[in-house]
Amino acid sequence: MMPFISFLIFIFIFGTLVGSFLNVCIYRLPRKESIVFPRSRCPSCYRTLGFFDLIPIFSHLFLKGRCRYCGGKISPFYSLVEALTGIIFLLVVFNFGLSLSALALVVFSSLLIIIFFIDLKHKIIPNTLTYPGIVFGLGVSLLPPPLLVKFLDSLFALILGGGFFLLIAFVSRGGMGGGDIKLAGMMGAYLGCKDLILALFLSFALGALAGLFLILLKVKSRKDYLPFGPSLVVGTFLVLFWGEELWQWYYQMSGLRF
Repeated sequence: MMPFISFLIFIFIFGTLVGSFLNVCIYRLPRKESIVFPRSRCPSCYRTLGFFDLIPIFSHLFLKGRCRYCGGKISPFYSLVEALTGIIFLLVVFNFGLSLSALALVVFSSLLIIIFFIDLKHKIIPNTLTYPGIVFGLGVSLLPPPLLVKFLDSLFALILGGGFFLLIAFVSRGGMGGGDIKLAGMMGAYLGCKDLILALFLSFALGALAGLFLILLKVKSRKDYLPFGPSLVVGTFLVLFWGEELWQWYYQMSGLRF
């Protein structure tokens, strides 16, 4: 039992370390800054942070959310991303074990986390995330045996997801952004046609509920633009980790089987 718990702790810690790097991507990519140089700095005094200032989650707790050097406030957002990444990596391992499939999904999940927070805050989805994600997803489908889905399924789902959103953008005259089109294509490259359809259905349902909730709270109005990328990301994670259960529930409710 203890080795298993130690293994889970290791996966979580590894996830938080990756999450620390994802924080850099989330902050710098919208600003078109390098994600490699310079080293991480305090957002208040711009002093380069040391090793003990960058320990995921714990540094924020020990320093009580403030910079060691100037006392400036450090947002808990960074720890949130680190903890979330650790949890998602645990879910990947729980569902796919220690495998090449899990490794591919760790890369995919990392891209999704970055996209979620960038689109939520800046209302953009950088091509520097979706284009490599699409190529990587198609590349993974070429490996024998298929790690996630077969190549043709991956390719058709890429065309289906991107094409469907392109159609929405055309009909609505810009109601769907270009970043969403590419994200839907990237989702298809990893999920395949069947799970892509489920992910899109869940995404639209989540987006509608989130929009209604924000309108009722008067945080947003009906005319305000709401980024759809976060809903697509959440819908994708639901399918990745609980897709089979959701399909089984659907089959039982509808009496259908595919």
